[in-house]
Amino acid sequence: MAVSGLPTNAGVGILSNNLREEVKKFCLLGTSSSGANVPFDETSTLGSLSGYIVGKFDISRAYFDDAGTLTFECPIPYDFEDLRWIGACGLIHIDPSNGAETLVAVSSMPRFQKTSGIGGTVHYKVPIAGESSSVVFEDMPYVTRQELDVVLNEQFSQAAIALDEASLANREIQKTLTQRIQSGVSTIFNRGIKKGCSLSKSTDATRNLSLSNGVLFMHGRIYSIFDMPNTASVPQNTSDATRYCYAYLWIDDNGDIQVDCTDLDATVPDDGLVLYKVTVPANSTEATNPYLEDCTLTDLRHIEADYPKVLVNAPFVYVPLEFDMLDTDYSLEIDMLEFEGGGYQLGYCYGSNRAKNGFNISLNGTADTVKVRWTAKKLNL
Repeated sequence: MAVSGLPTNAGVGILSNNLREEVKKFCLLGTSSSGANVPFDETSTLGSLSGYIVGKFDISRAYFDDAGTLTFECPIPYDFEDLRWIGACGLIHIDPSNGAETLVAVSSMPRFQKTSGIGGTVHYKVPIAGESSSVVFEDMPYVTRQELDVVLNEQFSQAAIALDEASLANREIQKTLTQRIQSGVSTIFNRGIKKGCSLSKSTDATRNLSLSNGVLFMHGRIYSIFDMPNTASVPQNTSDATRYCYAYLWIDDNGDIQVDCTDLDATVPDDGLVLYKVTVPANSTEATNPYLEDCTLTDLRHIEADYPKVLVNAPFVYVPLEFDMLDTDYSLEIDMLEFEGGGYQLGYCYGSNRAKNGFNISLNGTADTVKVRWTAKKLNL
């Protein structure tokens, strides 16, 4: 427990100079009744309090604490026993020349009865300032606090090093499980237009688009189509904000080519070939804009005039990584699982544009819907 002491008149001078080094004993003061108090003030002496003294014991250490307050460590012996109600504690100066004892400070403390088998230390603080952490004296048959701190610091340091090493190992394991090895499945679509297949707004069917003749490739095959007037209907936009849809080609179960528009703000299905993006303004309806005067067609056709001999832009899929790789110097393993078209059309897949957060898988071939399993590895430290 910690208590704050009142210096006596005789103790102020002693505690304020080097004589404080000779304050090496403390006394416990008590009464026979739990309801009685030990009477003391700055004029008290050992003589005036002699009837209340329960015992005198050695102070183990005196120092200025981190706040610069003079502090005495007063250990109460483990086997000491007295059934009086202890309620105060005093500090005693011992004159080294004649052994005379002087009460230099006294303080009240929580009331208790001391029984054998219970110990404790009173941290006795008096309002005397000094240099923080300075030791006044030590008289202990065991290690000092500084010695204990050195041992504990060394042990804690070793433990901290071990924990750091364990933490490093754990981080490396986590990196291996997340960053160093990552895998997944992606699909490359190889579809486009050889020529034609342009869209225009219909002039005789409300909110319709017409497709011109042309040649396209998808599913590993080449298709020719004739003009398809009034083939796709642009959805109405009854909201107060501009919205978008996409016009696309697809092939039905009978092998016939169809042209449709997606719903507003929807994406093109996986079996489709995107042609145009359609901007549909707010409140664009069959009543307000029957012939799509307010709608804008943005050409998104992927044109490869020399397919299958030459592809100007190799088809690819971008693969975002769930966890950033440690750097861009990682390897890629690519295993082709499925594709549409003949085996001679497949060619090969390769990684490109490696970044820490993702990469491209490109296709050198004319097959379509090529599904690949990829594995990114960075195993060297």
